Order: sequence, then C-alpha cells, then structure tokens
Amino acid sequence: MATRGGIIAGALALDATNAHVDMSNPTAFRLTGAMTISAWVQPAANHDGAILSKEAGGTDRGYMLRFAFGAASSFGHFAVYSDCTLAGQVDANGTTDLANGEWHHLAGVFRPSAAVELYVDGVLDAAETSGVPATHCDPPVNVNLGQRPNGTFPLSGIVDDVRLYDRALALAEITELFACR
Repeated sequence: MATRGGIIAGALALDATNAHVDMSNPTAFRLTGAMTISAWVQPAANHDGAILSKEAGGTDRGYMLRFAFGAASSFGHFAVYSDCTLAGQVDANGTTDLANGEWHHLAGVFRPSAAVELYVDGVLDAAETSGVPATHCDPPVNVNLGQRPNGTFPLSGIVDDVRLYDRALALAEITELFACR
C-alpha cells in the first residue's frame, strides 16, 4: 500500500495483498437509512474488489461499493441488504467498463423505499427500484476500504476522495463531485 498523486489529493494505491484500511465501526458508519458512497477509482485490472464495504458475508451484510468482474471488463456494483443476508440484497449493477486504465468517479446511492442507484462519472449507470427496503441492515462489523471486513474482495487499483454520506445525494451533487476533477 502506498500513496501517490490522485484526482483530488494523495491517493491510496492498493495491490490486493493485505493492502486495505480497517476503519473500525464508529457510529457515523452505522447507517440504516438514506446514504451515498462516492469515490474516485482507477482499477488495476479486471477483478472483483471492494472499494468501501460493511459487508462481510453470511449474516453480516450492510452495504458495499465495489468493482465486479464481468467476462472481459470490470464494472461498478452497489448493494444494500435489508436483513443482513444475501437474500435481502438489493443492488445496482453497472454496465460501464471501468477496466480501461482511466480514473472513474463512482457513487452508490440508497434512497429508502425508492431506489438503489449507481452513478459512473456523474451519470446514472444502473438503478433498482423494485423491492427497495425502507432501511438496510447495520451488521456488527468494521467498515473497510480496499476489501470486505472478512478479507475477501481485495482491491487492486488506486482510490481517492472516498466519501460516505448519511443522506442520498441529488444528481446535481453527484455531478458536482465528478466535475471537481
């Protein structure tokens, strides 16, 4: 793990081998209502990798923004869990190829009872509006940057300006975060 120049400030370079940040489980991260996770990311390769996660598998599933690996590309994925289990997952699976060596801004937004959304570079890339719960689970696990709390989904790439909001950002706010490049 190392720091280097990023989009906003010094970015964190992660190599998928024990390179992550355990952010503990402070009250500010114990979200169950409206929320947004945003980050500037530059994936190193096609792979599954957690950007920011409070999802450790089993019955410890809260929320996660990550890269998901497709047949020949990586795309964004944002999920929340209504009952802390995989069965309670509501997610937005992006379609924009992120494995092009470029920086991308990702934002996952949970709008209670309305939508789970994923934005890529300031544009809505995916949304789920069916079965969206009024709240999502807050499991007793730490929030991790660069992997899931259980050590899976290690991230290989560079991350910068990771933010967690306790509200659903509006499109104009997400567009502004992307424009700050």
